[in-house]
Amino acid sequence: MAICLTNPGRIMQLILRDNTAGSPTFGHDLIVLDLLGPRGGEQGIHLLEGSWDDLWHAPITQVRESWAYQEGSTLDDIPRVNERLCTLKLGTIGRTTRAWEEIDDLLWRVLGPGWDCYLRAFSEISEPRELRMRWEKAPKPLTQRDPGRTKALAWEVPTLSVDPYWYAPELSFAIKRSQMVEINPTTGAPQSGTGVWQGTIPMLNRADVECWPQYASNGLEADTVVWLPDGLSGNTVAVPAIGALGPGKEFLIRTYPLDETLLVRDDSQEWANMNGVAFESAIPAGTGSPVQVPIRIQGGTANTTITAYYSQRYTRFMGGEA
Repeated sequence: MAICLTNPGRIMQLILRDNTAGSPTFGHDLIVLDLLGPRGGEQGIHLLEGSWDDLWHAPITQVRESWAYQEGSTLDDIPRVNERLCTLKLGTIGRTTRAWEEIDDLLWRVLGPGWDCYLRAFSEISEPRELRMRWEKAPKPLTQRDPGRTKALAWEVPTLSVDPYWYAPELSFAIKRSQMVEINPTTGAPQSGTGVWQGTIPMLNRADVECWPQYASNGLEADTVVWLPDGLSGNTVAVPAIGALGPGKEFLIRTYPLDETLLVRDDSQEWANMNGVAFESAIPAGTGSPVQVPIRIQGGTANTTITAYYSQRYTRFMGGEA
């Protein structure tokens, strides 16, 4: 028999969010289903017993090698992080057959095979975190009786999270050129008239997974080159590496090595001006104390603003903060 979980101290929600770029409601939560907590099941959708097994820790496989005549094996420095496959057990129940049908339909409007939804978990010791998921296979009913008679149905839902991490709220820090000091680009000492400004922003990552920062500008009003920190390595990377970004441009820099580094809002080919230059250093996990890192701007205006974004990725839905 499927048992509905009750725990007023543990809130869990299933969320349909608008991920359509350019939509007026982009990033907004369209439907929020309360599965657990003080309001758990109020919409007729419940989290059932047996749903927790795969939600705790990210699935990790230790990579190791062994050679002929070797005793034991040799462990690789970097474990393999796999996709997360979870099996959620959800129940739908209504006061009438029509009410149950509407509630069951609502569940599949949120959780389906062709789009992602978010499982949000609250904790007493951590900020809320979210796991992105969709169907991995079609759900299977766990009850054999006609739900039209029972007005209830229990489902076993295999879900897929290609990104296996739980995400806490992102951290961001911004700096304007007007907050910087004009410097000698060779020595870094303050010097007027050089057209190069430098300031610092805090860099930190409280999470238990490394962070690859992203950087964005506001709409540029003059030719601009920006030097951004390469993690905590002490090095900087020029953006773009060739030439400058002209007025009207607005850019996003993604430092993760497998992503296209430079994106410009006008869909121009500015990314080619990075000339194969890449960021090499992430912010290590557990960097709880802010480290001041330099950002440098050549050109631009006093209003030119650079914002740094630090995703907070965790292997589990609670704990792990530095």
